Amino acid sequence: MMNKIIAFKIGLFKKIMERKLMSSGIAFMAILVIYFIGGALFGGSADPRYLVAQVYRGDLVVSISGSGQVLASNQLEVKPKTSGDVVYVGVTTGQEVYAGQLIAIVDYTDAEKAVRDAQLNLEKANISLQKLEGIENASVVYRGAEDQANEGLVEAYDNALGVATASFLDLPGIVSGLERLLYGTDFGNSEQWNMAYYADMVTAYGSNGNLLKEKVQKEYKEAKADYDSAFKSYKLISLSSDQASLDQATGDIYKAVKSISEAVKSALDLIQAYHDSLVADKISPNQTSVSHLETLNDYYGKISKHFSALSSARNGIQDNKENLVNAGFDIKSQRWEVERATNGLGDAKKKLADCYIRAPFAGILAKISVKKSDTVSSGTVIATLVTRQQIAEISLNEVDAAKVQAGQKATLTFDALPELKLSGLVAEIDGIGTVSQGVVTYNAKVSFEAGNTQIKPGMSVTVEIATLEKLGVLLAPSAAVKQRGLVSYVEVIDGELTTNLSAGANIGAVLLENPARQQIIEIGDSNDEFVEILNGAEEGDKIVVREIQANSAPRAQQNSLFGAPATGVRTTGGSSNGGFRVQVR
Repeated sequence: MMNKIIAFKIGLFKKIMERKLMSSGIAFMAILVIYFIGGALFGGSADPRYLVAQVYRGDLVVSISGSGQVLASNQLEVKPKTSGDVVYVGVTTGQEVYAGQLIAIVDYTDAEKAVRDAQLNLEKANISLQKLEGIENASVVYRGAEDQANEGLVEAYDNALGVATASFLDLPGIVSGLERLLYGTDFGNSEQWNMAYYADMVTAYGSNGNLLKEKVQKEYKEAKADYDSAFKSYKLISLSSDQASLDQATGDIYKAVKSISEAVKSALDLIQAYHDSLVADKISPNQTSVSHLETLNDYYGKISKHFSALSSARNGIQDNKENLVNAGFDIKSQRWEVERATNGLGDAKKKLADCYIRAPFAGILAKISVKKSDTVSSGTVIATLVTRQQIAEISLNEVDAAKVQAGQKATLTFDALPELKLSGLVAEIDGIGTVSQGVVTYNAKVSFEAGNTQIKPGMSVTVEIATLEKLGVLLAPSAAVKQRGLVSYVEVIDGELTTNLSAGANIGAVLLENPARQQIIEIGDSNDEFVEILNGAEEGDKIVVREIQANSAPRAQQNSLFGAPATGVRTTGGSSNGGFRVQVR
């Protein structure tokens, strides 16, 4: 009895569990159905929207940053940036000097000569560029390389049109004459074409004349079709036609002349085979065939002349097109030479200026360490200057140090005084770096106004040094500049937007009526936020920064100029102390 009760309870339990599992399965399936239907209804693909900016004119500032401490001493050692013999000392110990006052001069003979040579190189480069670009003023007009190449190309097209016209003085007669010669019935049988007669005679004397006939017939049909096409093209061109039309017409005429030449040559081969077969058996050829050979030889001579002239004309067009392209390359190359010569002159002038050792800021000369005729180098202390300003010393890596020069503007912030920001100037930078565990660093000293009692010696300081400043240049967000291979481009939006854009600002979730078009641009300097645009875009152009997918994270498009997906995320480059900082104002 007890076993029956236990069996009954077990069976009841199984039924209850089966019903629960079935209910759970139904509920799970219902959830899946709702999920997929809901996704189809509410999560379907929406039209993409875009983050949009505009090209605007602004100031580009690139700066590097370094950290260090405020020095306890306001004493600075004045050192030269060049080597040589001291030829002049213009100050004495204890003398008060102003910022920029001349302290000493190092022999500048070689530096002065280098400036003269650099000026001559720049003048020579400019003259070469003028020859390529051309000169036009009240007294002289000298055509540049591109103008000459353009004129040469126009003349080449005019010549090609003349050659084409000359060829059509003969082509109609040649094509119709060849047709009469091949399809005429000059040998008594009104139903047998001339080419069939020649083929039969060649075959009768042991050769396969039908192969020659089929070749002639095939090539004539091709020549006739090419001639008809060329004639249509020829009727559409004139001296005022565009280059594309002239290229098409001269190409068609060239092809037709070549086809006609091949057809005439095959006809000559057929009739010559007829002559050779008869002469081999000492039989005189029909006199009509002699007349046919004379006619075909006349055609072949004329067509060869036209073919040669057309080939020369087409080559002339191609040569002048290449000359035009090369002229552009030559001008661009020479502009680079001018830029290089300009940079060379700037470098030479800087080296000459380095021979004149000046006080980096106002103060009192505590000590003069050299006299006239002493030999100095970049590590020699010329004088010791005590300044009323405070000095911060920072360390820079070798990449950043190469961009820093005395006199550059700097901005100082202090860890202990986060709200305080001061302006300063680079006073000096080490000429020789310090190596530690294989890493080279250079110390730079930055002066700033004293008087703030909150600033204590030894305080940690972060300094941003502006290494490049360009005013009033065209700028675009770096995330908007894409790159394919060596080509940079932006995606330009044509038409008006419902929301006005301000300079440097972005607007999001813009739905475009028409797809943005890719516009190739030439870029200049850049920082991690903005890129200078030299060519290809204009102020006010609206451009796509990135695409925004509905209900999803932004989808990266093409790689941005700096390698990362163009998501607009600001990146930070390497620096010795905290990274590469930039600003745009």
